[in-house]
Amino acid sequence: MAIAFHRIQEGLQMLADEDPGVEHSTRVHRIVMEGLTCYQEIYKEKKCAAKQPTIRAFFQPVATMVTHEGDNIMRVITLLGKWRRQQLSKANMARQDTLLVSVDDYEQHALQVLPRSAADFYRCGAGDELTLRLNSLAFKRLRIRPRVMVDVSRRDCSVMVLGSKVLFPAGISPTSMQRVAHPDGECATAQAAGAMGTIFILSTLSTSSIEEVAAAAPNTIKWFQLYIYKDRSVTQSLVERAERSGYKALVLTVDSAVYGMRRPDLKHAFSLPSHLRITKLPIILKGILTAEDAVIGADLGAVAILVSNHGGRQLDGVPATIEALPEIVRAVEGRVEVYLDGGVRGGTDVFKALALGARMVFMGRPPLWGLVHSGQEGVQDVLAIVRKELDIALALSGLKRSSFDMARFVCVDEYEQYALRHLDKNALDYYKSGAGDEITLGQNKTAFNRLLIRPRCLRDVSQCDASTTVLGNKVAMPVGVSPTAMQRMAHPDGECANAKAAGAMGTIFILSTLSTSSIEEVANRSTKHHQMRAERANFKALVLTVDASLFGIRRSDVRNKFTLPPHLTLANFTNEKATDVNKSKKGSGINEYVSSLFDSKITWEDVKWLKRITKLPIVLKGILTAEDAVIGADLGVAAILVSNHGARQVDTTPASIEALPEIVRAVEGRVEVYLDGGVRGGTDVFKALALGARMVFMGRPPLWGLVHSGQEGVQDVLAIVKWEFDTTLALTGSYSHDNERIKRCRNISDIRKEMVVHKLYYSKL
Repeated sequence: MAIAFHRIQEGLQMLADEDPGVEHSTRVHRIVMEGLTCYQEIYKEKKCAAKQPTIRAFFQPVATMVTHEGDNIMRVITLLGKWRRQQLSKANMARQDTLLVSVDDYEQHALQVLPRSAADFYRCGAGDELTLRLNSLAFKRLRIRPRVMVDVSRRDCSVMVLGSKVLFPAGISPTSMQRVAHPDGECATAQAAGAMGTIFILSTLSTSSIEEVAAAAPNTIKWFQLYIYKDRSVTQSLVERAERSGYKALVLTVDSAVYGMRRPDLKHAFSLPSHLRITKLPIILKGILTAEDAVIGADLGAVAILVSNHGGRQLDGVPATIEALPEIVRAVEGRVEVYLDGGVRGGTDVFKALALGARMVFMGRPPLWGLVHSGQEGVQDVLAIVRKELDIALALSGLKRSSFDMARFVCVDEYEQYALRHLDKNALDYYKSGAGDEITLGQNKTAFNRLLIRPRCLRDVSQCDASTTVLGNKVAMPVGVSPTAMQRMAHPDGECANAKAAGAMGTIFILSTLSTSSIEEVANRSTKHHQMRAERANFKALVLTVDASLFGIRRSDVRNKFTLPPHLTLANFTNEKATDVNKSKKGSGINEYVSSLFDSKITWEDVKWLKRITKLPIVLKGILTAEDAVIGADLGVAAILVSNHGARQVDTTPASIEALPEIVRAVEGRVEVYLDGGVRGGTDVFKALALGARMVFMGRPPLWGLVHSGQEGVQDVLAIVKWEFDTTLALTGSYSHDNERIKRCRNISDIRKEMVVHKLYYSKL
C-alpha cells in the first residue's frame, strides 16, 4: 500500500509546485488511477486478491471526488491521510517500549517507519548532496571554548525575537506537506512549538491551511513562509489570509526560482513586491547566503535575515549555513536580526550559531522526525531534547543567558551607541537629527550640565517614593515617553512595544499622530476624526503640538530624501494620507507631507475649537515663553509641556530646561508644567523637577532601547533612569518648611528649587 500511496503523493506534490491557476482535475484523476493500478499489481503478485475490494473501496471515492472537485488537491490528501492514520496506529504499538534520547534516535526511527518515497522526500538534498552533508559537518568543525568557576545556578534560555519573548532560541522551520509524516501534520507541529514557547513557521506548501493552523494553535507565535507566484493575486491572497489569522511575520523565501522568485532582481535592482509593501507584517528574507544580498535586504526594510540554503535542497555546492553566518552578521551590523537554519541537530549546534551572531535558530527535519514518531508529543520531545542540551552547554561554558549579543547596558548613552551602530542610516538620521546647524540640539543636553545639585548628607534615606500624580492619575515615576514618529523603523513592534513598556513601568506614553501603529492598535495592546478615535480608545489626554505648523529644515532628511520604508505606512491615516510620506519629489518626504497636510494657519482659536469637540484634557506641547504659557492657561488647557520639539524645528531656540523656570513662574500653579528635551539620566530628571516641572518626558532614549530589544529595551532604559533618579533623590536632602528643620528627601514633593543652582553660583569663589 505504501508504494501506491506515495506515488500519488509525489504526483500531487508535482502539481502543487506548478502554477495553481492551471486546471489539474484530469491529471490528478490520472495519478490517482495509476496508484490504484499499482495497488492491484502489487496484490496480484502477492496473491492477495481478496484484499483488492477494500483497496478499491478506498481509492474509487478519491478518484470520483477528483473528477467532480477539479484541482482540490487538499481534499485528496485529506482522504489519503485516513490510510496513513491506520498505518501509524499499527506502528505505535511497536514503538512504545523504545526510549529515544537524541535527535538522531528520532531520525533513525522515522527513516525506518516512513515509506521510502516519503523518507527520501524529507531527507534528500540537491545534486550529490554535498551541501546537505556540509550543513551538519560544518558544525562539527567548530569548537566551544568553555569558561569555568562561574556561578551558573540560574540560567535563562529565552531570547527576544522581533519584540516577542521566546523561551528558547530554537524554532521550527517551514517544511511542506507534514501530514505525510502524521495525520495531524502542521497543526500538531504548531501546537508543540506553542507548548515549548517558541516560533513556528508555516510553509506555503502545507497540508493544513493557514486558518486551520491558526485555530489549532492560537497562542503560538506563528510566521508564514511565502513564495512569489506568477499570479501575484495568489500571493496577495496568502498575505491577507496570514494577516487576518494572526500570523506575526512573513518569511519570504528568496532562493527558490522555481516558485517565481527572480534572482537577478534581488542581486541588482530588487524591490519588495507591491503586495508586500502594503502589508503591516514584518518581512523576513529566507535563503540569503551572502553579505551582499543581506545588505540589500536590510536597505529595503526587511526586519530579519534567515540564513538558509533550503536544507541543502536547492543548489548543491553552496556553503553550509553556519559557514555563511559570520559574514552576514558582520555585513548587516545589527540593523536587522539574523537567524539560521540548516544542519542543526542538537543544543551545541544552537549554542555555536548564537555565538557566531544568530539571534534565533530554526530546525526543519528534526521536528518532522518527532512528528513521525508521535505527533505533537514527538515534536515536543525533540524540542525538549535540544533545549536541555543547550541549557547544559550554557552551564558548562560559564554562561547564564543564551542572548550572546543582548548584554544589559547600564546607562542611556550605551543604548544610544548601540542604536547608532545598528540602525539603518535613513532611520538613524531621521531620529537623531536636529534643525539647522543643530545648535539647540546640543544645548538641550549641555544646558543640564550647567546645572549643579547641592546635596545634603546624613539623612535617613531608607524609604523613598518616586511616584507622582499627573492630571489626577498616579504614576510610578516622574518620567514618561514623549511622542516620536514612525517607531516601527526602529523595531517591528514600534509604538505598541513602547506603550507596553511604559505601562509595565507605571508611567505615561504619548502616541504621535505620525505613528506607524494606529491609535486602536496601541490601545488594544496596552482632525475631529482623530480626536474622537482617541477618546473611544480610552486615551487620557490630547497633546496638541503647537510648534509644528511647518516642519523645520532637517538637513540629513533632505540629503537622504527621507521616505518611510516600503512596508510601513502612517497607520493613523490608513484611509486618508497613509503613504504620501513616500512621495517626495525634491527632498524630505516627511517635510513635504507635513507641508501638504498640516494647517499652517493654526491659531489660539483652534485651541478653543479643540476644547469644544473633546472632553479630554488638553496639553499644549511646544511652549517656550512665559507669554504663550499664560495664554494657554487662560484658555483652560490642563498642562504645558515645555519643549523645543527635540531641537527639530527652529535652531537656536533655548534649551527646554532653560525655558522652564520662567514658564513655571508665569502660570503660578494654574496648570501643570512638564518638560521634554535633553533628558538623558536620573540627575536630569531631578534638576527639572527642582526647577518646577511636575513630569519629565523622553523621546530619543526610549527609541534607543526599542532598537536594542523592543519592549524589553524600552523598559531597561526607563528602569535605568528611574534607578538613577531614585539614587539622586535618596542622596539629596531637603529643607522642611517647618522651622527649617532638615529632613530626608522622601519623595518628589520634597525636592526644592534651592537644591539646584547654575554653575555660575560657584564663580564667586
